Formats: sequence, structure tokens, C-alpha cells
Amino acid sequence: MKLWVGVTDKEWFDALARVAPDEVNFWQPSGSRNFRVLQPGEPFLFKLPARTTSSSAEATLALRGQIAQIAADAATPDGQRFGAEYLMRGRLGQGAFRVLVTDAYQRRCAVTGEKTLPVLEAAHIRPYAEDGPLLSLIEHGWAQWEGLLQSLGARGSETVCLEYCVASPKAGGNPSQTDAMVITDSLALAFEAKWTEPPDRQTVAKRIDRGEQDGADASDTVKGWLAHLQPFTARELRVDDFKDMIYQNVHRVASACAVAKANGLRPEVVYLHFHPSPGKSAATTVSYEDDLRKLHRLLGSPPRLGFRVVEMPLEPTPAFDAIKNLDRRVGTTTAAVKAALLRGPLFTFGRPITARI
Repeated sequence: MKLWVGVTDKEWFDALARVAPDEVNFWQPSGSRNFRVLQPGEPFLFKLPARTTSSSAEATLALRGQIAQIAADAATPDGQRFGAEYLMRGRLGQGAFRVLVTDAYQRRCAVTGEKTLPVLEAAHIRPYAEDGPLLSLIEHGWAQWEGLLQSLGARGSETVCLEYCVASPKAGGNPSQTDAMVITDSLALAFEAKWTEPPDRQTVAKRIDRGEQDGADASDTVKGWLAHLQPFTARELRVDDFKDMIYQNVHRVASACAVAKANGLRPEVVYLHFHPSPGKSAATTVSYEDDLRKLHRLLGSPPRLGFRVVEMPLEPTPAFDAIKNLDRRVGTTTAAVKAALLRGPLFTFGRPITARI
């Protein structure tokens, strides 16, 4: 077994020891690349410097600073320092989510390119509300969710990772974000949830024509995604052959393959289409089946790479009807959707129909 021992800052160590969190993260102030010495699951041990005492001058300055801060706080009335008290339900795994997003975007802001890690914040690219059916299914329909997983071959315990990021083949490029990555002892199930998506989706050719923000050739990015697929097919994969394929399908399948290869698992891609859609011109279950069938055939119909399309009937509840017309451009809408989701089901779900490609 391989392990790594790193030296950490005493003040950060003491701060974590005081709060005893359930998950922590450490960062390199001058780090410009991801840490790749260890594989996921191998131990990284932290130690304090050999000498952790401060000089009397440093201790005096630190004490003066603390006294000044205490005095300033004492002179400020509570009404000016704090707002109204409220209860908050914290979402689990936020530290892990930050680490995943930070690594996927190469420790830079995806918009500005800023790389000062303490000022970066991990955020959901898509509004929280857009994943409503999937989140409601997992939150309030767990028995149906578990039944679906079992019907897809997931046996025993599983790990469910929402908005799972797989880094782009291009340094600094946008990662592939899978709505739910389910990892079992034998499978890597990549779920893509659909409900309101329009039928006109971007092809690989259009993605290449759009280019990269830094002027680089986007076909190199596509080639990188195909490299994740190559170990699971006997056919040589060339970018030109995939130009008519839906780009999202390509990098989503590549994500499943990347996770599967790294963990010695079999990849499965599942498009979970909630039906009916509230949109008049949304993509249909049949259109997802056709697109994935074309891609699977182009890959040589590999037996070790499974494609499924699941149509999940759903019926909105009164709780959803109460929020469905909220303006998505208003900042309070996301908070209202979260609150509604935590209060109770937004949907009821019927019996799923699964098609194997």
C-alpha cells in the first residue's frame, strides 16, 4: 500500500481540531496542478512542522490582534452584528463537492480564470430547480429509486454522487457533469435526468465549429473524450466519424467509462426521461433512444458498455404547482424551490419502463 506524508499548517490544524468537522480539505498555496501521486482511496497523512512555537514578538502581536478584535466586537451592539435567527438544514457533502469542482476546473474560476483558491467558490452551474424530478425521486421516493437501481443490475450497497464531475481532456476546459453517478461493487451507472430539454441538441460538429475560448481546436477535446471510450470498444475511434453524434451523449458516456476504468467496473449509461414534460416541444423518450442507438452502433455495439433509456411517469403535486410559475431570474426562486423540496414531494412517480440499447 502506498501512502504520502505532508506537512500542514498548525493554525489550520488547530482550527479543524476545535470544530471536529466530518470532512476537511487542504490546499497548496502555490499548487498549479492536481495532486496525482496517490490514487483515490490511498492514505494521505498530515504532520505538523518539527517546531511549532512562535517567537515572543509574534506571540505578542497575535495577542494584541485578538484583544483588539474582542474589544471591537464588544463595542458593537448585537443588533448590528447579527440578523434574525433562523434554522438551517445543511446539505451533506458540500466539502467533497467543492473539492470535486475545484479539481475538475483545474483550480481556476471557470468564468474569470482566477486561481487564488481561498476566494473561489464551488457552485452549481445549472439552477438547483432544474433537477427537481430527480432530486424529488431520491429525496422522497427512495423505495422507487432503489427499485430502479436493482432493475438495472445494481446489487448490494451503492454510492450515489450527484452532479459528478469528470475533468475535461483539455486543461481548464469545462468538465462533464453527470446528474447522478451510482457506483457499486461491479458497476458505474451514469444517470442523465431529462424533463424539459428541447429536441435540438448540439452535435459534435457544432461543438467543434464553436471552438474553445482560448482559440484552441475543439476537436482535440472531442478526441480526449473518445480516448475514455476506446478501452471499451474494439473499433478505432476517430473524431470525424462522430460529428453527427450529440456532443452531450459522447462526453457523458465518456464520463461513465472514465469512472469505470479507474475503479475496475463495467460502465452503464442511463438516460432517465421524466414523462410527460411540461414543455410543448421537449425531446421525447424515442428521440433519446434513437440518438443513443446511433452512438452505440457507431462504437461497434460493445458488449461491455451498456446503454439504457428509462421513461419514468410523473405527476406534479400541489407543492410543485405552487412554485412552477416562479420567475427563474429572481434570486429568491432557488431558495423557494429548495424549501419546497425539503417540505415534501414535488412529484409522484409511476412505474418506469426501461429500454436496453
